[in-house]
Amino acid sequence: MFCSDWWGNGVTKDAKSPSKDWSELLGENEELYRRSRPKRAKFILEYLKVHCPQLKVETFHEQGAFSGKDIRHIKASVLNGFFCASDLDVGVAGYLSAQGVNALSCDAFCLPFKDSAFDLTYHSGLIICFNNEDAFLIVQEQIRTTKKIAFVFAHNDLSWVDKFASFYKTKIQKKDIFNYRRYREEELLDMASRMGLDAEIYFFDNALMNFLKRNFKRLHTVLSSFSWVNRKFLANEIVMVVRK
Repeated sequence: MFCSDWWGNGVTKDAKSPSKDWSELLGENEELYRRSRPKRAKFILEYLKVHCPQLKVETFHEQGAFSGKDIRHIKASVLNGFFCASDLDVGVAGYLSAQGVNALSCDAFCLPFKDSAFDLTYHSGLIICFNNEDAFLIVQEQIRTTKKIAFVFAHNDLSWVDKFASFYKTKIQKKDIFNYRRYREEELLDMASRMGLDAEIYFFDNALMNFLKRNFKRLHTVLSSFSWVNRKFLANEIVMVVRK
């Protein structure tokens, strides 16, 4: 049964929304996302392999899927299961359906799914457009529909590299899609605490190592063995993992 309030009510945002519809932004940046790494999907699959290899996960849901590159990567890697992607924008949902994903348009504040509908759920940076209270409501609704494990991805507030790159892309290159906010570790943990849940925090997508891997592969290989390169401020992203 779908929620009667399909589109939700007014949303308060800390960061400005992109000036264009998401479907239009997706159309303009489709080639960029086709080439980009499904880094969140890879993080999820690696986490499952390392931390809970015996966990049986058969149903997946990606919220705020946008390009759908992560859910498509998981589908291609896992093969068997039910893979669902959702986004508020009807145009984005149509695009995802054309990519062979079970997709629908719905409101993250009022998901049209029963409790514990999916074994695994995650956001692809969905909360980066919302203030802390609205982000909490979104995560709370995500957790309601999660049976086993949930991943909440966001951009890392400690990353000066990500902040500089975002400023350059939005102000100089005029790419609205890179206009977003970032989260601190304590802000994410507070959400879990308010729901009475334990959570783990991880920092990943190291900006320095990404650069070296693309341009100086030998140096990347050498430095990857040093722990000092894994500093929190070098990580573009932060993720909260909640296991139920």
